[in-house]
Amino acid sequence: ITNYGFPYPQYHYPLRFMENHDEERFINLATADETKLAATLLYTIPGIPQIYSGQEIGFTSQRGQIFWYNDPNNMGEHYYKLGQIRNMLPAIRSSDIERLDNNQSSTVYSIGRYVPGENPVLSVMNFASWSQVVTIDVPVDDWGIHPDSTYYLNELLGGSSNQRTGAELASITTSLNAKQTRVYAISDSSFIVGIKTDPTEPVVGRYSLSQNYPNPFNAECRIHFELPMTSKVTLAVYNVMGQKVRTLVEGVIGQGQHTVTWEGRSDAGQLLSSGMYLYRIQAADYTQIRKMILLK
Repeated sequence: ITNYGFPYPQYHYPLRFMENHDEERFINLATADETKLAATLLYTIPGIPQIYSGQEIGFTSQRGQIFWYNDPNNMGEHYYKLGQIRNMLPAIRSSDIERLDNNQSSTVYSIGRYVPGENPVLSVMNFASWSQVVTIDVPVDDWGIHPDSTYYLNELLGGSSNQRTGAELASITTSLNAKQTRVYAISDSSFIVGIKTDPTEPVVGRYSLSQNYPNPFNAECRIHFELPMTSKVTLAVYNVMGQKVRTLVEGVIGQGQHTVTWEGRSDAGQLLSSGMYLYRIQAADYTQIRKMILLK
């Protein structure tokens, strides 16, 4: 990653990563907030961020089927915003970077990204395990910010924007929770980034039944299915003799994506023996059967 202390050639960029197929998942070694902090650093320093499949939702396994809808720490929104920030701010994609002074420099990292003619970007990251109020010194003269002009200070991760004079931008004070990050852009007009939300359910175009994960499994597995409309659904597990051993779902289920967990027990609560089992879904006219293996 350091290139052994040698500078990268002009017009070439390092490929930077937090995790890959040879490394442990970052989120398995850190908290969700620490993972978001590291992702912000990855996206806002010079170089090209490499995202290992599933990283953007906090996937914890090295390999296997990725359940993209399972994002308990809201990682997807954070990565989506970081991607938007990189796309619309050329200064972040440049090779220029400057460490900015702040009053909590032992635990707070603040960096500036600026190229002439583009919106300056300021990233601030609290590595401490406690909340802090931080004041950052901004090189307004070097960034072409005129003291008497009016600008917008846009906090892109939080989604806020307010007017400041150029003189007021010479020092920016902000409060940060433990492991929190903020990314600011200074511009002539207000803008924010965000996720487009829709109050309706996500559109699912067809019935489907996914392979259980993990497979083979020991303690428990997850089974995912999708419905394009509200349907009467039966999802059951059978042994290789065709005998039903467990009913997982039986009833009317709404349109959308659904997941159930099977812990290897029968309807009577008994732990079943190792072996192959079948699981079958019937929803309206749709029927699908898949195999899975229980190991003890």
